[in-house]
Amino acid sequence: MADSKISPEQVSGSQGRLIGRTILIASGSDPCRLTELTQAQGARVIRPAIQMGDPRGFHALDEAIENLFGYDWILFRNIQAFEYFLKRFSESGHDPSELDSLRVCAIGPATSDKLTASHVHADVVVSGYQTNAAVTDLASYVGGREALAGFNFLNPRAHNSLETLSDELRRLGARVDEIVAYRTLPANVGPQLSTLLSGGGVDCVIFHDSQGFEQFAELVDTNDFQPILHGSVIACIEPAVASEAVRFGLEPQIVSNGDEHSLIDSIIEYFSSPSMNL
Repeated sequence: MADSKISPEQVSGSQGRLIGRTILIASGSDPCRLTELTQAQGARVIRPAIQMGDPRGFHALDEAIENLFGYDWILFRNIQAFEYFLKRFSESGHDPSELDSLRVCAIGPATSDKLTASHVHADVVVSGYQTNAAVTDLASYVGGREALAGFNFLNPRAHNSLETLSDELRRLGARVDEIVAYRTLPANVGPQLSTLLSGGGVDCVIFHDSQGFEQFAELVDTNDFQPILHGSVIACIEPAVASEAVRFGLEPQIVSNGDEHSLIDSIIEYFSSPSMNL
């Protein structure tokens, strides 16, 4: 099998341009390529982990499952939402094939792959993780944004996730029921991570996708990022993610165009500027 690591020739610019820098990658997905590119430039990379678990109670989820066919759509915004929903769905005596009776939207290619592996058909697959992309793809499928009004959506989610997609669908006239399907359980790095961040120990925080904000909030146990990240440069993979950063009161200094190489180049350029070396 070929080596999946990034070769020196694949990394833009000279090697080691980020030696001595500590960079945290906040992501709801698994940005292996971005991690490799960052490490190839000599940076110390932190990728905090989060564990998942069952919700504290199943009453609301069980009720949604038993009334599933009152919905037009079910949204699976990440792998965890699908896995925990399907687990309870199966435990309740249902077969995955029953989901064919309503429309299914999978957000992100990894989520779509997981559905396929479980023999669940996705009517709409959103390529990215941003709210605008999901709404655009759903609207295209049903015949326009105005056509979303009146549809009933079920959105299995974490217990305290940021539901911008639900909010936007409601704004367009849809009905959305958010049902807790799982809990995020932060590892024991939360207090130490907060101390490291607030003490200026992290030079740059990269937000790779919109879900990264939710997981980061779990890790540091707050949605108020500004006091914790005031000493860190904020970098976002694309403008849509930067817009999510603004919602949390952050002002991204670096915004790329969605390409990992461009993002690393921009970070190198930022830290190579004369003002950063005074």
